[in-house]
Amino acid sequence: MIHVYIFTCLYLTNKLFYIMKMLNYKVLSVLALLTMMVACNSDQIEDIPIELTHDIRLVGNWAKQTNVLDYLVDEMNLFEDGTGNYINSETPGTLKWGVHKVNEESYLKLELDNGIVNDVKYDFTGALMTLNSQENYLLDFPILGEWYLAELNQTNQQIYNCAYTFYPTGTVACKYFDNTGIVYSKNETWYRNANGELIILIGSMDKKLSYQINNQVLTVEDGNTFVRDNKWYFYGEWTSIYNEKGKIEVDQYPYNTLSINRWLDDKNHIHIHHITDQGYNRRDEFIWSDHNGNLLYLVNDSDGYMLNYRYRYDFTTKQFYLELSEEDKQSFKQYVGYCKVDNN
Repeated sequence: MIHVYIFTCLYLTNKLFYIMKMLNYKVLSVLALLTMMVACNSDQIEDIPIELTHDIRLVGNWAKQTNVLDYLVDEMNLFEDGTGNYINSETPGTLKWGVHKVNEESYLKLELDNGIVNDVKYDFTGALMTLNSQENYLLDFPILGEWYLAELNQTNQQIYNCAYTFYPTGTVACKYFDNTGIVYSKNETWYRNANGELIILIGSMDKKLSYQINNQVLTVEDGNTFVRDNKWYFYGEWTSIYNEKGKIEVDQYPYNTLSINRWLDDKNHIHIHHITDQGYNRRDEFIWSDHNGNLLYLVNDSDGYMLNYRYRYDFTTKQFYLELSEEDKQSFKQYVGYCKVDNN
C-alpha cells in the first residue's frame, strides 16, 4: 500500500509539473505574441507618412529679414509642385517642401538636399512669414511699394483710386478722390486668401483686387493704370495756375512759384518767388515739414507758419494740382492751386 501511495504521489506530481510547464509555455507564448504585436504597431505608427499639401500663398522667393543665428536658410524659392531651391551662407541647393496641420496650427516641412529636415510652425501677415515665432522672411511680391495713377480710363464713378502703397506688414495706404476731384487718404488692410488672390479689407468688407503688372505698370480691374513715379509729390518745381477766383495771370498778384528740394543737410527746403499785392517781386526761403498729411509747417530764421494743403484731380486737364491755404482757412475758401512743371 505504501508503494502504491508513493507511486500515485509521484504520478500526480509529474502530471502537475507537466501541466504547469505547459501553462508557462502558453503564457510566455501569449506574452511574446503581444510584444511582437505592440512592436509591429509601433513601427507602423512611426512609418505613417505626414500628408503634405502646398499652400499657394507660400509659392515664391523668400529672403530672411532679421539676424537670427539659427535661420533655416538665407533665401528660399518655393515652387507650386513642392520643389524649390535655396541659398544658405552663399551656398546654393535644392529642396522639397510641403505644409500640414498639427492641432489646427500650420507647419512647413523643408527637406534640404544636404539631408537636413525641418518641420516648423509658420504664419504670415501680408508678405511677411514668421517661422517658429521669431524668424521673419519677406516674400518678393511685385505689388509691394508705391503706385500712382498714370491714366484714368474709367469715369462716372463715385470714388476713384489714385494711389496705393502696399506695405509688407499687410497695411495698404489708399488715396482716392470723388467727383469733386479732392484727394483723401485712408489706411486699409490687405491679405491673400487661400487661392492666392489679393484682398483689400475696406471697413468690414472684403474687396478682391484683380490686377496685372507688366513692365512696372499696374493695371487694375477697372482699366486704370498705375506707375511707380509720383509726378505730384512735393519735390520739384510748381507754378500757380488758379485760385478760388479763377485763373492767375503770370507776373501779376498772386502769381508765385515754388521750388521744393531736399538739401545735403537732410532738410526740406522751399524757395517761394511771389508777386506782392503792391506788385513787387519777392523771394523767401523756408525749411518745411509735413504734419499729418494736411499741414506744411514752414520756418525760417525769424518766423514760421502753417499752410494747409490738399491735392485735387482735374477731370478736364487730367492731372493733379497742389492747393495751399493758410492755417486759419481750413475750409479752403481762399487758396492757390499749383501745377507741377518739373521734378527734382
